[in-house]
Amino acid sequence: MDKYFEIDTDMPDDLGLKIQPNNDTSGFNNFSIKGIPKHKGEYIINISTGFYGRGSDELNKKYKLIIVE
Repeated sequence: MDKYFEIDTDMPDDLGLKIQPNNDTSGFNNFSIKGIPKHKGEYIINISTGFYGRGSDELNKKYKLIIVE
């Protein structure tokens, strides 16, 4: 996975879900949320990375995960 790849979330550690990239080369564009949630609620997932080969670019994505039951 890209060393500049970051995941920031407000999900509690005991929620029972894990965010992981589907492969090492596209971790910031292709990821899965796996597990069985133990709590309902709304959670924010922020994913960001930088590209440093041809200039300086950043990718920032924000997702809202809603667990109802």
